[in-house]
Amino acid sequence: MSIFEPDVLEKLFTFMEEHPQAGLVMPKVLYPDGNLQMLCKLLPTPFNLGDPAIFSIPRLDEKNE
Repeated sequence: MSIFEPDVLEKLFTFMEEHPQAGLVMPKVLYPDGNLQMLCKLLPTPFNLGDPAIFSIPRLDEKNE
């Protein structure tokens, strides 16, 4: 469970409004003891942003209904 400071969403929104060239923003996330959580994640690509059904390939052995 994550607990954010009361004004974190407003700060993120303000940052994005002031920096339109930024494409992605996220808050600093800390463990309960205050240590930084390293949230290493891949940036989204056009292939994983859309509906996965669009990019699915039907199997040849499945019956089409």
